[in-house]
Amino acid sequence: ASDVYKRQVMEFVKWLKDNCTYTLTPTLSDDTTYDGVEKFLTVTHEGYCVQFASALALMLREACIPARYVEGYIASDFYRRGGSLDYVADVRDSNAHAWVEVFFEGIGWVQYEATPEYYQAMYEYRQDDPLPVTPVRPGGDDEEDDGTDNSGLSDEELETVSYTHLDAADD
Repeated sequence: ASDVYKRQVMEFVKWLKDNCTYTLTPTLSDDTTYDGVEKFLTVTHEGYCVQFASALALMLREACIPARYVEGYIASDFYRRGGSLDYVADVRDSNAHAWVEVFFEGIGWVQYEATPEYYQAMYEYRQDDPLPVTPVRPGGDDEEDDGTDNSGLSDEELETVSYTHLDAADD
């Protein structure tokens, strides 16, 4: 099922890229007969990460693919402050972002990027990768992956953060 899921997810991502326009100032519609995602997909075809990720999550769920909508921040431009060995990054409101995660049996939740501004960096130059990853900035990174986990959080800590966020969203 995971190969089928991957192909279907990418078909939906590509459809959004090809049929909807990314903008931080989408056209507003007074039409109240549609909810936000319906309006995005059928009327305006314009939006930013929230509309793209919301639409992708709902389209995947409609196709019986386990998916969830996620909001957070893209932290980039890491640096060392003072003499510290720890890396830090300044995170601003402009770093806010939304994406989708798809559940794969035996793997867990895998991030997928629905926003066209990230499409090329995520998918076109890494077509042979088995699973996509989220770049730290549009355009991807130029450093080779040495296979080490540099996230700073263990898998258990990351899981706790993800589920804590989800539980808060459900309230």
